[in-house]
Amino acid sequence: MKLCIFVSKTKTDITAQGLKVLYQSPGLTVQGDEDVQFFDLGDGRKAFIAGDVLGYRTNQGDIIPLSQNFYDLKNILVHYSIEDSRNILEGRYILVIAGPDDQCSVSADHYGQRDLYYNTSGDVRCFVSDLSLMPDSPAANGYDQAALVHALCMYGYRPPKRHTPYKEIRRLGVLDTVYIKNGTVQIKTEDFQPVRIENFSERELEEYADIFLEATKIRGSKYGNVVYLSSGWDSSSILASLVHVFGRRKVRAVIGRMKYAE
Repeated sequence: MKLCIFVSKTKTDITAQGLKVLYQSPGLTVQGDEDVQFFDLGDGRKAFIAGDVLGYRTNQGDIIPLSQNFYDLKNILVHYSIEDSRNILEGRYILVIAGPDDQCSVSADHYGQRDLYYNTSGDVRCFVSDLSLMPDSPAANGYDQAALVHALCMYGYRPPKRHTPYKEIRRLGVLDTVYIKNGTVQIKTEDFQPVRIENFSERELEEYADIFLEATKIRGSKYGNVVYLSSGWDSSSILASLVHVFGRRKVRAVIGRMKYAE
């Protein structure tokens, strides 16, 4: 699933080969492949979703699966801002609202599960779902040594969320929103708000269990599920939840043996 956005005050014919032009105005081009969903929101605005929207959250915190005709999804995008839509929609996606004219806003899902890369300099600003879509080599301006050290030394083997291994290529952070207008790019960030520590009782644990099972159900399949087990708590919990929701005949567990060189 590929998506790219090109922004420029001077160039109007910038495109990536092999991708369909989804929206274009002077200085702004949005492109994507056949997997990018499209919704006409009226009043000159169009919405594009790269990824999977599984459902939406109610005020009570319940997750409701989307209707087959996506009427509820379109209704949310019409009536809510991109930030509010991000907080309502459950899934793993990049959301783009383009129009009217050369205006555009971009955000990943609430947890930033889909990466969106962008360059920090140049006449053409690019926002892409895959580094291969960058018009120039990501390494053209060298490597970010601090990001490389982090990737090599910290658990997870990746640079910090807003970084990449390259000096002038960044990733959109969690709850970051891109605003584009008249060829100008602004990235709005939200401050981290830690949740206050509390003493949980059995009631809160039961509530968490219900939320976890609900999230498993909407992401799983009644036709069959495969779980890669690490022998850790996370994958074991997901395995148990899938068996609980769909039954043992609809779940297969896989364990891989890793062989390392000397």
